[in-house]
Amino acid sequence: PYIFKNTTNIPTLLTTGNWETFSPYWFDRLKNLGLSSNSIYDNLFNDGVYWISYSIPDTSYLVELFLNEKNYPKFTRESKSSHESGLTIYEFNFIE
Repeated sequence: PYIFKNTTNIPTLLTTGNWETFSPYWFDRLKNLGLSSNSIYDNLFNDGVYWISYSIPDTSYLVELFLNEKNYPKFTRESKSSHESGLTIYEFNFIE
């Protein structure tokens, strides 16, 4: 269900804690999305990969705290788009 055909430039939207995270097909899904690492957190910094979450609870902020605790290089978290449903898409980028 995660194979895209005849399409280009589709953003990859990630989140954790939903059924997909615990699915036996999780690693296959990552491969099908073209993600290089089994770690969601490492993949967040790839071009075209975004984090999607509701503002309450703001899991993107929790991800930011986690990355800081794990001593990731300096990065920014930028809101790219919001929807009336309450979902927001964030982009994570390393600061050079």
